[in-house]
Amino acid sequence: MRQQLTAAAVGLLLVLGGAAHAATQNSLIQAAKRGDVQAVRTLARQAGADVNAAEADGSTALHYAANRGDADAVDALLAAGARATTANRYGVTALSLAALTGNAAVIERLLKAGADANASVNGETALMSAARAGRADAIRALLAAGAKVDATDPQRGQTALMWAAAAGNADGMRALIEGGASLKARSTEYDFKRTTRSGGSGRQDNLPPDIQFTPLAFAVRGGSMDAVALLLDKGADVNEKLPDGLSMPILAVINGHWELASRLLDRGADVNAADAGWTVLHQVARSRSLTVGHVPHPTQTGTMSSMDLAKKIIAKGANVNARMTKDGMRADGYRTDLNRIGATPYLLAAKGVDHELMRLLLASGADPLLTNDHGMRPLMVAAGVALHATGEDTGTLEDAFEAVKVAYEVDKDVNYVDKRGHTALLGASRRGSVAICQFLVEHGADLGATIKRENFVGQAYGTKGLFWTPLTIALGYGKDGEPLFLGSERNFDVAAYLYKEMKKRGLSLENEHPKSLTLLREMIGEAPGATAAGKAQ
Repeated sequence: MRQQLTAAAVGLLLVLGGAAHAATQNSLIQAAKRGDVQAVRTLARQAGADVNAAEADGSTALHYAANRGDADAVDALLAAGARATTANRYGVTALSLAALTGNAAVIERLLKAGADANASVNGETALMSAARAGRADAIRALLAAGAKVDATDPQRGQTALMWAAAAGNADGMRALIEGGASLKARSTEYDFKRTTRSGGSGRQDNLPPDIQFTPLAFAVRGGSMDAVALLLDKGADVNEKLPDGLSMPILAVINGHWELASRLLDRGADVNAADAGWTVLHQVARSRSLTVGHVPHPTQTGTMSSMDLAKKIIAKGANVNARMTKDGMRADGYRTDLNRIGATPYLLAAKGVDHELMRLLLASGADPLLTNDHGMRPLMVAAGVALHATGEDTGTLEDAFEAVKVAYEVDKDVNYVDKRGHTALLGASRRGSVAICQFLVEHGADLGATIKRENFVGQAYGTKGLFWTPLTIALGYGKDGEPLFLGSERNFDVAAYLYKEMKKRGLSLENEHPKSLTLLREMIGEAPGATAAGKAQ
């Protein structure tokens, strides 16, 4: 009996001792979490303390101390035997966490204790993390310990210098460049759609990577003038191109960095570079009038306006009549129905009803009669031909009217017909502007002009072969009763104006849908049975 009690007592002591030991380890981790350095020192020195004890995810007290940047706590843990190489279940080491904040003091201690300078988490090295943090002293410590300066992550092929450039960390970039980082390295990122289609590797189609950015391209896209200046000072080529031919000034403008684009020109960037298929002046015209909805607009940086940049580009010798040879702009996500092959900056400005830029370009020698490959002139484009969707294309109706008047000053041919049969009035009816329709009609526009349905830009429905007039478009339904456009767009104010003008001139209404005409007549009080309620509908 006495032996049994003794054995039971021993068992109880073991259980209590184990619980106390576990409590000590838990307290040590909690002390590291809250940054209580004195408690860390005391608990780490206790007899039997396990400084490498881990939580369920594998994180130790050293992980938490490194994450907080507590150099004294790190010292205490390492002195008590904490392993600097321990990774949690996600592969994260204490060095990885210290690098995220660029804490050089902690990094140096961990490296001295045996941490691997080239260890990575899913391909992200400590050097990459420190580069993003931008701490030059942390970067130098890692490089001194043998970190590979041009190591790339496996997902995107980016180097630490690219990470620093994207974040605009000039001090970190300087340390990396001094450590031998390549200015010419290119990333190797594959489009997500290609990756999923090819089973996850992105390489089974044997095509080059979709995104191949240099450090300079990352800095330009990020809009950091200091980072760009440093790279150029260190030997980066201001006239380098992306594989698709995109120049650095165009890349800056795409991202709303007007002042940065100006500085690139000051550093010698070619103002007429057009390897991508268009020039930086084209891009300014495009970026000043992006469509709304679907894709957000870039956040503009710097103190220079886009108009001041346009003036500078022209002053630098830009060819204001340069014509687009490729339409890679379509990849930017902003929708349009304009065929931009052959387009000049002036035509693009007219498409965006950007009358301010239109005037500047005309004053600078723009030819107002140059067309795109479909033969579209600026006047008809400003009126509304190639409008993608009302309410989505940029500019107000007032802007559009002003743009039409600017275009008319230098192109009086309101009945010009492009290669697909469009006239300016057909576009104005699509835009839904009574003022523009009236202006064109008063200057001789043909109310009876017709176009085959399949040739009309912006149409979304219908049987081929039917003909539309400006009135058909305003009514929103063709002769067969089908909606002309997505959303069954109608504009009865425009329809009423066109209908009255056609009647005044004795023009035929045979192309119009009878029910649509009846509804219109009721609304304007012309048909029998018209009521105030009907007019209000």
